[in-house]
Amino acid sequence: METLLISLGDYGYNIIVLTTSKKGDFHKELERNHIETYENEVISTISLVYYLKQWLFLILFCKKHKIDFLHSHLQQANIIAVFAQFFIKAKCVIFRHHCNFIVPGAKGQNRTEKFFDKIIHLLAKKVIIPSFGVKNEIVKNETTDINKYIVLPYIYDFSKYASPNDEVVAEIRKQYNAELLLLFSSRFIELKRPFVALSVLKTLIENGLDVKLLLLDDGPLKNEMQKYIIEYNLSDKAFIIGFRKDYINFFKACDILIHPSLTDASNSTVKEMALLEKCVIVCKNTGDFDEYIINNENGFLVNKENTVDEMVKNISDLYHNREKMKILGTKLKHVVLNKFSSSNNIINKYIKETL
Repeated sequence: METLLISLGDYGYNIIVLTTSKKGDFHKELERNHIETYENEVISTISLVYYLKQWLFLILFCKKHKIDFLHSHLQQANIIAVFAQFFIKAKCVIFRHHCNFIVPGAKGQNRTEKFFDKIIHLLAKKVIIPSFGVKNEIVKNETTDINKYIVLPYIYDFSKYASPNDEVVAEIRKQYNAELLLLFSSRFIELKRPFVALSVLKTLIENGLDVKLLLLDDGPLKNEMQKYIIEYNLSDKAFIIGFRKDYINFFKACDILIHPSLTDASNSTVKEMALLEKCVIVCKNTGDFDEYIINNENGFLVNKENTVDEMVKNISDLYHNREKMKILGTKLKHVVLNKFSSSNNIINKYIKETL
């Protein structure tokens, strides 16, 4: 989002950013690039009051600043924007950044989120989504009326990404010393399947391989994951690191990203690992992975139904073949840079579809 906004500013558009949360690093970076930022944090335990206040503020804000185009990001803001559009002159374009994958018996979206998606779909005139994977899931689980959905890939200014600290990386590698160091980096929720990652580790160890797993981030399944680690004697093999701002050092220290997630819009972790020329294993038909990852050529695509066995096989094959890991990572970096770097061509597509 930051890259897109700055790029549009460079094209001569006057960009104003309003968020429903307090100002932070995002705002500071935009302001450094001469983009005005505003905040409107509403504190209320009553949802209706919260949304009414945000809705009214947005209408008055658009009129005061004479907004011509309103781009709304994330569901909470989108529900406010689709109702506000009837009271402002600005053209409203919705940006959807989530994908609803339905797992029988699993907890997914709550009723309010599902209801919001239905209302946004009904009222929005145009919805921008980041991948055909999201589009396919919308058709499968929500609606076949998708004429208003436009696929535009995320863009990144990769030059702004932090570089790993080699000394810190070496310390991490020393602390979690293993022949292969695996990485899981996602929210600890059912759809991201952290227990699949732990099961992969458990099977590899049972097969006699010297591997360890670092689990980055946090989430509601953390306590259950800790119990699993203790129950299966993985305390010296699986390590819950938590959420880290210096995640790039852990990414660099690891050899392979195992990403068994069932739902993604356009995952950033995979792209960040690609920049570091690391090997990734992801699930087929998830987000945009099939659009740039070619199985066994620049990464691995595994089935959602047989994820553990296929990941174990791929990792076992790579265990004594670091040269192949390097080749896969190098190829993936090349593809990611070509597909997702900010370019005049992609920016012009955004301008054509949203302005």
